[in-house]
Amino acid sequence: MITRRSIYGKKFSQQSLPSDLRGVVCGQPSVLYGSTYLILLSSIFLSGFFSGLFGAYGGRIAFTDPPALSITLLIVLLTVSFAWIWNCVYCGFATSLGRSFLIAIVLTVLAAVALKSSIFIGLSLLFNFLALGSISLALLSCVFALFLISSLSRKQTAFSKRIIAVAVVSISTFIAYQVGQDFPGKSSFSQDYFIPIKLLLGFVAGMLVVAAGLSVAQLEGKAAQNFRFLRLWTIALAACGGTSFYDLDVSNVDFSGANLANSDFRVRSLHRSILKGVTGLELARVDSRYLDLGNTKVQKLLTQGISCDRNFSSINLRGAYIPPKTDLRDFDFTCANLTGANLSKTDLRDSCLTQVQATAAAFNSADLRNSVLVDANCTEADFRGADLRGSILVRAQVARADFTGADMTGVCIEDWSVSSKTCFTNVRCDYIFRKYQDGEPIDRYPADRYFEPGEFAALYAEPEDVVELVFKGEFNIAALSLALYKLQTDAPELNLELRGIEQREDLWVAKIRSTNDSLNERLIEERLALIYKNTDNGNVRQETIQYSIYREYEETKRRLAESEQLISQLATATGSQAIALKELSHRSAGNTFNITDSNVGNIVGTGTAQQFHAADQDSASDRPSSYQHENKS
Repeated sequence: MITRRSIYGKKFSQQSLPSDLRGVVCGQPSVLYGSTYLILLSSIFLSGFFSGLFGAYGGRIAFTDPPALSITLLIVLLTVSFAWIWNCVYCGFATSLGRSFLIAIVLTVLAAVALKSSIFIGLSLLFNFLALGSISLALLSCVFALFLISSLSRKQTAFSKRIIAVAVVSISTFIAYQVGQDFPGKSSFSQDYFIPIKLLLGFVAGMLVVAAGLSVAQLEGKAAQNFRFLRLWTIALAACGGTSFYDLDVSNVDFSGANLANSDFRVRSLHRSILKGVTGLELARVDSRYLDLGNTKVQKLLTQGISCDRNFSSINLRGAYIPPKTDLRDFDFTCANLTGANLSKTDLRDSCLTQVQATAAAFNSADLRNSVLVDANCTEADFRGADLRGSILVRAQVARADFTGADMTGVCIEDWSVSSKTCFTNVRCDYIFRKYQDGEPIDRYPADRYFEPGEFAALYAEPEDVVELVFKGEFNIAALSLALYKLQTDAPELNLELRGIEQREDLWVAKIRSTNDSLNERLIEERLALIYKNTDNGNVRQETIQYSIYREYEETKRRLAESEQLISQLATATGSQAIALKELSHRSAGNTFNITDSNVGNIVGTGTAQQFHAADQDSASDRPSSYQHENKS
């Protein structure tokens, strides 16, 4: 059982932040809480006051001579006001205000023509602008009060909103009666009707404002979105002086069962923070700098483990801790960011994870049966004990991923990408599919039998001394040449050799081999990416050569020319093909692995691809070796 404890007004620092905050209750201290309620009462009074002014204006219009002018003015005023309220709720405040002014001008001109009175135009516009101004302030104050009571209520009930509604209507009726007690002037109407008409118009104005305000205050739908700026203001006001986690790294902190209402939860990092059972997050001040915590469906998923909306396409869930046993079946995570997220023991059956970024994500013991991971980046992901039966891993990057104990029977692995550090220990796999066509896996292997124990791992595990670097986008031979040369010079102990360049559709893969057991994949990735990025243009490359600390300029230039020639020979079989490849380097292929953004992965392909392998190289000679051209099937 979680023990509840209050931490009202507590401002944490990084040093004082505990790792266990289960059951804490956040919020403002009593003095600030009371002050915020005073602001709430002021908002209620202002809403009623401006609604009452609207009623008073209407009363004055009703007693304007002649009667035809009075009735026309009143009809124009009510039409414009009702149109404004309707548009304001469903089209947005600023948009509706502009439309209403336009409607007021058009109706005024038409009525003036019908009455043949130029005086009508001035009177009508004056009263309409005064009425629109007053009812606009009334609606804003009412919505602000309703939002604020939702933010402040420890237990949100409809009763508090009813109290606000009654107060606004009562105040508006009273103000309408008090304003303009004296008779406005000579009129053909009896003065006995003046006060009842004002009271009626004040009451109607109050009801109209309250009805519109309650529609907006449902906190969902288009109306709430149109007034979202007021919602954010009230949340900020209710969190002022409250419990603060501002700009803290709350990674791995357990908030299970906590109440975060009226707190400042604009944190710097939420890496695998546990928010299971958290309440009041919708009333906390949050932002989306780390993940999309301001999104309501993301809040529900992280706190309750549910979401009626299964479309999480392009949503940022970086580092999110999704509670175990969460039902994510048929969810759409296309292009979502799941980097470092914890989805262990979740049910992801039939989910779409196409082009998802899931580097270092945890899928251990997750149910991924029949899920689609086409073009997914699962580098260093944890699939230990996961059920991947029937999943589609076409062009998936699983370098250094851990599949220990996973069930991979029936997976489709066309052009998937592994590395020497991808772990297949104790993987269960009876057969696989090597091709994906028309949305269906084909080419079962083995065709007429099952894999023997350990056979799948033996077939698809990459040798320890080979690293594959993937380039997708603008492939620049000269920049890769310089990057490889500088890395060889920086770390000669790695004994790096370029063993081949392979084209897999719009991917270019450079194969790097080291004869040294100390091969460091991360070093090669990071250093090559950095150097490639900094030299992927002619001017920078020339400067790098000129100021090289490794060799004299002429010697460096000669070695680079040889290295570039070597890569051209690897990438092409003839001189014309080399020219075509250089032309290709100036065209973007569009990507998920863009080397110009320092995003490189170690991968190995198993599908059909055009490949060029290097022959044995004479280590005693500085001249480039000869290479032979092969086709890998």
